Amino acid sequence: GVRGQGSGVRIVEEKDATKKEREINLVNTGIYCFNKGIFNLLKRLDNKNKQGEYYLTDAFKMLSEMGKRVSLLETEDEMEVMGINTREELAIVEDFLRRRKNTR
Repeated sequence: GVRGQGSGVRIVEEKDATKKEREINLVNTGIYCFNKGIFNLLKRLDNKNKQGEYYLTDAFKMLSEMGKRVSLLETEDEMEVMGINTREELAIVEDFLRRRKNTR
């Protein structure tokens, strides 16, 4: 994400990011929380980008430009937000959770 003072301003896809934006050490987990007003905003999204896709992430920039509050939540532990797409990743997360539970 590219952020302003204390709040998320926009999320940029890797293929569309500038060299300077690629130097930012934040990763989008794809976990979002919106209020119901997002549905009206989704109608305004376009696909004018290198991939020709509609990016939900464009909504963050639009909200910020409208003066709406947009915030990021950063985690110290990447395991807290790890995606699970394979059995191997599931085993890694299960092991992490088991060790954390045993430690407590």
